[in-house]
Amino acid sequence: MESLNNPMMKGHRIVWMEGSAIHLLDQRELPHQEIILSLHSYQQSTAAIRDMAVRGAGTIGITAGFAMAQAALTASSAQFWNEMEQAAAHIKTARPTAHNLFYAVDRVFAALQSVKEVERARRKAVEEAQAFYEEEVGMPHP
Repeated sequence: MESLNNPMMKGHRIVWMEGSAIHLLDQRELPHQEIILSLHSYQQSTAAIRDMAVRGAGTIGITAGFAMAQAALTASSAQFWNEMEQAAAHIKTARPTAHNLFYAVDRVFAALQSVKEVERARRKAVEEAQAFYEEEVGMPHP
């Protein structure tokens, strides 16, 4: 059996992002049930990490990166940078000892700061979160 630290389990995705929603296998229910959670805000995604629905360093990091992308997609244009700082701080509270979580949050935040325009920053956050996924899983994000 593959480790739950791997964001792919027996060829199935454990976590992925479609649009602004994160979908993940609720690992609290394993091995008895396979329940997919659909998370529609970075706050919901942070709660899933905090409440142990997400386990394993790789999966936690991917979920945190995707949560940053969610925050970027939903932040207001007028307060974008302030809201992104708040989102990053909030996501980091989910698991204070999870190094992959901090790495993913900081990586996505740095990537979006590399551009000045808000709309480009939104796209950059999604691209960087997807790139992190691909590096962790070893295959392209679907």
